[in-house]
Amino acid sequence: MCYNVVDGRFHQACLHFVPLSTHFRDCLESNCVFSSQHRHPPKCISNGCIHHMTPSAKNPIRLSPSRCPKCSGIDTSRPMSPSSSGSSSSGSL
Repeated sequence: MCYNVVDGRFHQACLHFVPLSTHFRDCLESNCVFSSQHRHPPKCISNGCIHHMTPSAKNPIRLSPSRCPKCSGIDTSRPMSPSSSGSSSSGSL
């Protein structure tokens, strides 16, 4: 069966996997509706064909000894702006 491969970073401290990219793995079987080798029409209803994919496979391409941002308490929902550095510069001497 066909499946997606999810490349990502594995955090060893908290055992969490953070996905970075995904690519498709073709099984090249003629009875799999997701394969490029499938010979039936796009809306295949044949009982002999496989109509589901194997669950995604996690491929850790980066290993990190630290905790993931979610477990470290870092707010990744908002990007940090350069003006939030805390120092204000005024033009007066």
